[in-house]
Amino acid sequence: MIKVVVKYPKAFWRHDGLAGAAFSQTGPLQEIHDLFGPDGAPAVLFGLTHTSTAGSAAPDFRAAATRQLAQLFGPQVSRPCTSRTG
Repeated sequence: MIKVVVKYPKAFWRHDGLAGAAFSQTGPLQEIHDLFGPDGAPAVLFGLTHTSTAGSAAPDFRAAATRQLAQLFGPQVSRPCTSRTG
């Protein structure tokens, strides 16, 4: 499995009434979760995918994951603080 972690300045999805959790069969990330501490910070979305999924689409993986997150949570997904895969 590969975990994709994306940190945002604030949890915009919560302000839009979204839980920040999803299960998907149509994008590279099969599970997506809101990772936050007791005070609501940091604002982080993380997703899980199989290594075979990421490997087969390696050049386009980041773009595909961003598109998938934008479909689920809105266009603000494209403005993270930092992102990391691993």
